[in-house]
Amino acid sequence: MLPVVMAIESVDHAGGDWVRRVSFPQYPGCVAESESMADGINEAYRQLVDRLEPAQAGSGDVTSTTRPLREDLGPVIELYRSLET
Repeated sequence: MLPVVMAIESVDHAGGDWVRRVSFPQYPGCVAESESMADGINEAYRQLVDRLEPAQAGSGDVTSTTRPLREDLGPVIELYRSLET
């Protein structure tokens, strides 16, 4: 299984509107903001899977701030895609 850290925080936007920010800190750019924590989690996972799928296929570069990916990402991607439907 691919070890990742998910960070969830409440963020105050201008005007007093609060949103949930969900991110995977070791994968810059995999960040989502939503009024709903569940929606934020779903969007952040979608971004992570979209970023990791090309690497699984051997056609993309996955920039991470932690160690390189060494494991098969197939099960993670398949699980997420099965939850989308």
